[in-house]
Amino acid sequence: MENRLRGLKIFSILVIFYLVFVGCDTKEQQPGIRPEITGTWTAWESYEAAGWSEERILECKSFWEGLDSAAVVVVYQGRVLLAWGSYQVNYWTHSVRKSFMSAIYGIYVDRGAIDLDKTLADLGIDDEPPLTEDEKRAKVIHLLQARSGVYHTAAAETQGMHDYKPDRGTYDPGEFWCYNNWDFNALATIFDQETGTTFFQALYQDLNLKLGMEDYLPEENQYQYDLERSIHPAYIFAISARDAARFGLLFLQNGIWNGEQIIPGQWILQSTAPVSDAGDYIPGTFYGYMWWIYPRGYGAESGWQHLSNYMSYAALGAYGQVIQVIPDMELVFVHRVDSYNNKNVPLSTINQLLDMILGARN
Repeated sequence: MENRLRGLKIFSILVIFYLVFVGCDTKEQQPGIRPEITGTWTAWESYEAAGWSEERILECKSFWEGLDSAAVVVVYQGRVLLAWGSYQVNYWTHSVRKSFMSAIYGIYVDRGAIDLDKTLADLGIDDEPPLTEDEKRAKVIHLLQARSGVYHTAAAETQGMHDYKPDRGTYDPGEFWCYNNWDFNALATIFDQETGTTFFQALYQDLNLKLGMEDYLPEENQYQYDLERSIHPAYIFAISARDAARFGLLFLQNGIWNGEQIIPGQWILQSTAPVSDAGDYIPGTFYGYMWWIYPRGYGAESGWQHLSNYMSYAALGAYGQVIQVIPDMELVFVHRVDSYNNKNVPLSTINQLLDMILGARN
């Protein structure tokens, strides 16, 4: 009898634990109601309340479920509209890293730690094999714009990226745009040298902590060296979809977070403005300071009738990594892919998904 009573007592405790910590709300969740994806993010109470059609959003989700996508997060007017998949898992950023570098530069240029008009020669920046005197005339601003004219081999550079570059000495600094990992990697060397800190320390102190990122792990950061190509390493880190959405929202809010100007508003405008036509690299797009710019009308020929109505800008990375900001829609779109397991989603397919989501607005 005593054992039975003890068993009933334990069972009662387990039931109470479940009701309090797991199942206190036993109602089946309505399809249009989503839980908050984090304790510090607020979600819309329904698609309809946000001005979106629940039926059409669910069609978007059905399309997304057929992709090799890991996560999608959409933030509308500062609140979570949808969050699908493993939005809390950190995935390698790939070239999305470059837009983070651009943002960090904006902070430290404003502090007077970096002079964009200094040349590589002024800064004592070289490489192995050495740069030419003409190449050393490139300014920091040219590297941010991918217009350095330095076509040296680079770390984390695919064969396709290498083959895309002109021969060394073909163009003077500032004369020609070329998507060039040498420029992007050397910016980290310059940053570390000029600021007295490191890019990764600044990423943590000036963005991670201030934006309240929940999943970013500094111990996952790494400099990737390939000394047979260059002495300047690539800077590799991972981030989750919901933390990436914070970064996009910071730009949507002109660099302001919780009332604090994290990135100067002028830098937001300057870095996301079109500087160069990206030519056949991504046809129809422009390039700013390590941001891709989609002009109004982009994708109309592909049938993206909603996306083409807006100007937007994006941080893009291999395999389907996207952080896209659409100011006129007050919307941030994040798409993540698990490249660790060789998953891949073409950019055209991601654009199609975004176009469908935009088209689901009432």
